[in-house]
Amino acid sequence: MDNKTIAILIALSGAIGAVTSFGLMYLIPISCPSVMEWYHQALIFLIPIFLIIFSLGVYIFFKPETIKIKRVIKTGRIEKILTPEEIKIIEYLKGKESPTQADIRKDLNVPRATLSVLLSRMEKRNIIKREKIGKKNYVKLIFGISRK
Repeated sequence: MDNKTIAILIALSGAIGAVTSFGLMYLIPISCPSVMEWYHQALIFLIPIFLIIFSLGVYIFFKPETIKIKRVIKTGRIEKILTPEEIKIIEYLKGKESPTQADIRKDLNVPRATLSVLLSRMEKRNIIKREKIGKKNYVKLIFGISRK
């Protein structure tokens, strides 16, 4: 089962629990005050629990992409999440100690603006790290990414 399916099941169970709790409150006849009093006390405890379960399911469904990227990198299916230009940059970075952004631009013949956008996107997804020292941006590969 993938994460989306698990997230949907978690969110559905939380939503069903919350709706069922509210529904039962209206189904219990008012002529049973002891039952109504007990259920209202239980409701104060149950509804937040079900809403937390629902929120957890929604979070898992929409969780950040970096977690997914780390899992894809570990399984070796890197081609599914990277563009060909990003793969070229990664292959270049594997052979270098800590090249500058200018070195990458010159060696790979990539326009300055395009390279900046690609590196920003890769940095946001925690694939690379850029470190500015003086006027130069040094680029470092974070993961030991391998293509299969």
